[in-house]
Amino acid sequence: TSVALAPVTMVPDPFGPDTLRATVTRFDLVEEQGVLVVGSQRVNFPTEQERLLLGLAANQAIIVLQRQQAEQALEQSEERFRGFANTAPAMLWVTEPDCSCSFLSQGWYEFTGQGEDEGLGLGWLDAVHPDDREAAGKHFLFVNERNEAFSMEYRLRRADGVYRWIIDRGRPRFSPGGQFLGYAGNLLDITERKQS
Repeated sequence: TSVALAPVTMVPDPFGPDTLRATVTRFDLVEEQGVLVVGSQRVNFPTEQERLLLGLAANQAIIVLQRQQAEQALEQSEERFRGFANTAPAMLWVTEPDCSCSFLSQGWYEFTGQGEDEGLGLGWLDAVHPDDREAAGKHFLFVNERNEAFSMEYRLRRADGVYRWIIDRGRPRFSPGGQFLGYAGNLLDITERKQS
């Protein structure tokens, strides 16, 4: 990124009959350029201090615009992930380091009938069969403390109230620096396989 100040130019004052001494500050972003235009009727505009302030303002604009671009890129990435996850032929989930579930795919909601406000956090355990709930919760806490991949089977309540056997598999997620970020996993209905 760079900042450049153009020489002072005389321009008509858009709000009155006078002219303005105007300066243009150009700043470069990754794929575009921004322009900050400032004008004054003062003869000595801009002073050296004002030039420094204009450069500072342009740098602040760069920071704000770069943050906006990064946020937009993150939103687009999250939308792509959600689109993929919600159309996958499995129930997908994501947790945070504290064990709380932060994402459940559309497949989960369709299978269990839970609403988003019910399944997130530790609410997913409410759909686990009462006889399997404690063991499933303890097993997940155990592997979460160790950041280990896991696979476990338990019965999960379908939206119609029938319990189905599922296999729940998860793998730990890590930042590029090795920090544990939680888990990503999937659930598959294995009732027919269990019955055979």
